[in-house]
Amino acid sequence: AILPVIAHAERYRSLAAAGHEPADPAASGHWAEMRRLQQRVQDLESELVRIQAEKDALKAAASHDRIMESVDAHQAEPALT
Repeated sequence: AILPVIAHAERYRSLAAAGHEPADPAASGHWAEMRRLQQRVQDLESELVRIQAEKDALKAAASHDRIMESVDAHQAEPALT
């Protein structure tokens, strides 16, 4: 996981050398924006896990309901002899 950090630091250093970013990283919103985006990705990943779990629970409940309806339908009909 260290390689992306090094690559990001090198990119910033190149931008600063070209005059596109301040030489002092603390004076730039660059790092704060990177941290904000990383946090946003983590938040979205957590939301995805929560939604997938909810979907699985709904799917299981729907399957259970269909089974119970099927059982009820068979019990309501008299057996043909």
